[in-house]
Amino acid sequence: MKKIFGLFVVVALALLVAVGVTSTAQAGAFYAGSEDGDAMLPASKTVDGSAYMGGSRVVVEGTVNGDLYCTGETITINGTINGDVICAGGSVTIGGTVNGDVRVGGADVTLGGIVTGNALVGGANVTSKESFTLEGDMTVGADQLVLDGMFGRDVLAGASTATLDGTFGRNVSTYTEQLNVNDNAVVAGDLWYKSTSSIQIPETVVAGETTFQQAQASDTTGMVVSGVILSTLGLVFMAIVGVLVMPRFVHTAAMLSPRDTMLAFLIGMVTVIITPIVALVFAFTMVGLYVSIALMVVWLLALIVSVVFVSYYVGSLILRKRATNAVLVAAVGAFALSIAMLIPFINALVVVVTVFTGVGMQVAHLKYQFSKDPYKIA
Repeated sequence: MKKIFGLFVVVALALLVAVGVTSTAQAGAFYAGSEDGDAMLPASKTVDGSAYMGGSRVVVEGTVNGDLYCTGETITINGTINGDVICAGGSVTIGGTVNGDVRVGGADVTLGGIVTGNALVGGANVTSKESFTLEGDMTVGADQLVLDGMFGRDVLAGASTATLDGTFGRNVSTYTEQLNVNDNAVVAGDLWYKSTSSIQIPETVVAGETTFQQAQASDTTGMVVSGVILSTLGLVFMAIVGVLVMPRFVHTAAMLSPRDTMLAFLIGMVTVIITPIVALVFAFTMVGLYVSIALMVVWLLALIVSVVFVSYYVGSLILRKRATNAVLVAAVGAFALSIAMLIPFINALVVVVTVFTGVGMQVAHLKYQFSKDPYKIA
């Protein structure tokens, strides 16, 4: 269960960066949120604008004439979305129609509907069913990957084990430890795969060229593993030190609802981008030079400690208030965050979201001060 919560946190971070980069709320936006219960959009309801939904269980049966943003433990989308879908959760299922792009992630992702745009998917287990139709390109990263259905354009996939069982309109490129290509699969373009060993692929499957690249075992495996361990311990250590120095500030800044977290991301994004510009303007004057230097020092410090706030936020989601020690919460969150930063395809997004959201938390909660008994959060 903790692994599922951890993966949910990872993809929720990816969701935040998508929200910040792609859209702002429309006037007719629909909000549905419940920390412990369900967030529902019934089949009888039509939203003329974007929909923002969060809860333990998110169900979309109706129509959204705009983009859908959602996060939850279980997400089911069976309605019609006339815009993009940006969602993250423990389990994500898309069975409806999306007239736009899909950017989703979760522990388990199941695709069975119709998507007219492109798809960016990340998760532990990703499966597209025979009923799935994608008209655009697909980029996917997973541990276990099964691709069935209809794919209109190119597919780029990275996975431990990947199985091709569908119809692919153009080229397929895969990075896998093990690739399986079923006899009924059809690749209209070229197939390129990098793996530990080549496989026998029926000539009727690939219309174009099939190219295999041998994945060599690296002699620096031990160094890589050591680097991963050291970076993980370093991140955990930084989170612990940050909480020890400013426990109450970290706690009050990081205990946010999903909607407040989106706001913190936007505030952080603006702060990170605008501060260097403001500092540059001040630098052109003699007195302003010192102000510019001070701004850049504070800016850099805010960037560095942003991981402390996001680690605490992640830890609070994983532990679900079952721990009352701030240090433990931060350590657990930092460990989960470090694992997220190792996942291909989404690791860069995780870093960007961590920085923006962490800085936003600091800016939005400067009014909070330290109090007595700071390590008790219950």
